[in-house]
Amino acid sequence: MTDQEKQTVQLSQEAAAKYFDEKYGVEVEFTKHTISPPDLAHTIGLNGHIKDKEEEKIFILVNYDDYTIEAATVPEGLSSKK
Repeated sequence: MTDQEKQTVQLSQEAAAKYFDEKYGVEVEFTKHTISPPDLAHTIGLNGHIKDKEEEKIFILVNYDDYTIEAATVPEGLSSKK
């Protein structure tokens, strides 16, 4: 992985972790990432789980041009903060 790809992954993980904290009030750990080919989409998919709960899987799709969240999936029953 190039230094630029490493930085993209790191910044995407930071944006995603902030999203889960602000929206759901949970800390997450990422275990896998997939960078989309640039001619297809400018996104990175991050798989992981809620911290200390490996069975509580999460997925998030981050646009790596501006680090906005495109989509996210969370465990059933996890409610967003009011």
